[in-house]
Amino acid sequence: MKASYNKWTKVGNGWMACVCGLFIFQLAIDSSRAAQYQVDGVISATAFDENEKPRPEPMESHTFTLCVSNCTWEMTLKLSDESVAYYRKASAETGRPFTLPDYEKFTFDGTNLYCFSDYETAFGKFSAEKRAAGTPIAAAHDNRATASVIAQEVPHVTEGDSEIWLTYASACYFKNLTTNLAEVTWRWGFPETRGLLMPGRSVKRRANWILQQDPPGLPKSVLYYFKGGGNFTNAQFIVNSFTTFDGLTFPKESTLNVYRFDPKAQSSTNVIISSRYIIKALAFRKFNKAFDFPPPLPVLTAVTDHRFNSPSDLAPETSVPYIIEGRFLTKEEARDSHSYTEYKVKAANGPVTHDSLGNRYTRIRVSIIGIMIISSIVFLAVAVRNRCIAEKKQ
Repeated sequence: MKASYNKWTKVGNGWMACVCGLFIFQLAIDSSRAAQYQVDGVISATAFDENEKPRPEPMESHTFTLCVSNCTWEMTLKLSDESVAYYRKASAETGRPFTLPDYEKFTFDGTNLYCFSDYETAFGKFSAEKRAAGTPIAAAHDNRATASVIAQEVPHVTEGDSEIWLTYASACYFKNLTTNLAEVTWRWGFPETRGLLMPGRSVKRRANWILQQDPPGLPKSVLYYFKGGGNFTNAQFIVNSFTTFDGLTFPKESTLNVYRFDPKAQSSTNVIISSRYIIKALAFRKFNKAFDFPPPLPVLTAVTDHRFNSPSDLAPETSVPYIIEGRFLTKEEARDSHSYTEYKVKAANGPVTHDSLGNRYTRIRVSIIGIMIISSIVFLAVAVRNRCIAEKKQ
């Protein structure tokens, strides 16, 4: 009987192992499924004056589609009709040019964030005007989009992008944080930067957060503190209401309030509201597609690669520009490019001896100058647009 008992015990243990294995496998499937979803929504923003009254000029608002697959995601933003109408009216009344993107797309592969801004309408119009004036832009430099690549997850490209990410795509980021320093999710009011927080720059603040227990584990609240300001609140994110979809729990409506020190107060401890972002979900959908990495570039695009800006890199303050159509370059491809040699190596080691290298670098220089001319035009147009926004915030 003892032998028989041992025999059946082993069989029972085998069945139990099988059942446990199937259970764990099912959990893995459920976990994978739980991390895949799509959300469509809108984000609006309001700026406040020093009396904490809403400014009459609207901040940018966007519609968005965000697709998440595990710890990778892709976000598409479009200016709302109200924002487009405001900028067109402001341009007509002031004569200021506002170069508005047709759409913007941000793709995160788990390590790199690819930021793409499509300007086919605006750049196409500019190119046509140059042709009509008899000074056409060379085809190799007649880009229709701008882009950047950074080695961090939180986007700082346009109003609302990081707030949308915080609300619907930040679960992996917070679960993997090992300190209480979190990347900020707004773009204004930092002593570390001049003006706007832009791609390639990072600002972190001490923060406290609470994550949802239900999958996909997104934040319920995040509290950011002023740098060197004790426990004074710099910004507060809170989910106002929740909804469920496909067994998952999501924010239905959320708010990010950003504060500043009161310029009128005698004491520097008084804070007042500076801006408010409201993020609303309109629809949730199932998502089971795969992203392309590196992401595609549907039109000729002027790219600035910030992945070589760490302190250990050559010339850490210098980024790598290139112009391309088809797809972004991988980090290895960018490192092997002529632009890397021309910009990073040259900046670190001094001028390259062109006589010994023939005409190759002359051609590179001409190409880069073309990129810089186009980029300068874009920068000036966007700078005017951002200055208008900044004036509304002051």
